[in-house]
Amino acid sequence: MSEQQNKVWGVFVGERGYQLEAFNSQKGPFPPKPNTEGYIAIGWPAVGDMKLYENDYMNYLSKFRKVYPNDTTAQANALWNFAFEMKNDDWVISPSSATGYLLVGKIVSGYAPDFHNELGLYKSTSEVYLHLRKVQWLYVVPKNDVRYPKLNKIGMLTVSESRFSIDELKSILNTSTSNTWSDTLIEETRNVLNGGFVPHDEFIYMKNFNGHFGTIHVTDWTAKKWLIQDEKANTEYLYTTIDELITAGWTVD
Repeated sequence: MSEQQNKVWGVFVGERGYQLEAFNSQKGPFPPKPNTEGYIAIGWPAVGDMKLYENDYMNYLSKFRKVYPNDTTAQANALWNFAFEMKNDDWVISPSSATGYLLVGKIVSGYAPDFHNELGLYKSTSEVYLHLRKVQWLYVVPKNDVRYPKLNKIGMLTVSESRFSIDELKSILNTSTSNTWSDTLIEETRNVLNGGFVPHDEFIYMKNFNGHFGTIHVTDWTAKKWLIQDEKANTEYLYTTIDELITAGWTVD
């Protein structure tokens, strides 16, 4: 399948994406580094293994309505699309307002039921999320990034086909979000974060083009852990690289 034929999907892993971290922190910290493999997963476990219904939508819909009589056909279609319409190399946008990150990647496996915990994920997550797909995450977009609200518009359903084409999605992802700051300030930021600076106290002071201010503790700075405490939003943002931090709009203050 050519990329022109592939689709972009939006998937919430749990309400507000609160389960996304549980399924993507098994091989390292969350958010995952680019090119890390992880999972998207959705519920409706009472339907059972979706492979039982392949090529028989009406049989599936009949079963869904019996076990989830209060859910809509649109919700039934979300699970059907997750199992059968979603293809390898399709792109997926998975927002998580609960963690403050949005992940974008490519589907790299077929539908996989995990009713017997073969993946060993249930130590950290609810057992109701038993329908899975493996994803190679390519982008991590923090909530204060100007791209976040553009990509967060994936609808209300757990699984939905995005209004974005792959080219449109790439265009948004590759848009520079740091051009508010001068090249000189960006270069100074790289120099400071790479160690060319003697801190005056316990913090490296940062500012964002969105008007927020933050700090990196010197212990994190020394360890090259790019963890910013956003004072205005009263939240933390962890970046995997200095480039990612700058792209999100942060520079030294």
